[in-house]
Amino acid sequence: MKHWTDSLVEGKTKAGDDIMMAVIKEIARKTDQNDHSGAVLSLAKLIRDKRMIKAAQSVVALHEFFGHMPSELIKVRTEIMNMGLKRAEKLYPDYADKIHGAF
Repeated sequence: MKHWTDSLVEGKTKAGDDIMMAVIKEIARKTDQNDHSGAVLSLAKLIRDKRMIKAAQSVVALHEFFGHMPSELIKVRTEIMNMGLKRAEKLYPDYADKIHGAF
């Protein structure tokens, strides 16, 4: 089954561009609302990396469990984010600056 991001890799489409910009705005909104873990989860979903999605979901769950964000968990989240940004640069080079800027 094709995913909407496949059209971005194969060639630009107006609908794909609109959806990509909506996802980038979602990431920026979450970052602005101090939901950095949610923004990283959105990035993982954008690049469709199942392991990264699980890792980001785990960060969210641990944050909820502790009731705060321990510094070690921030380091883990940052590492997941950096991995996701590198992957997004390769998958969506035309949007790399906008994705990175959303954080």
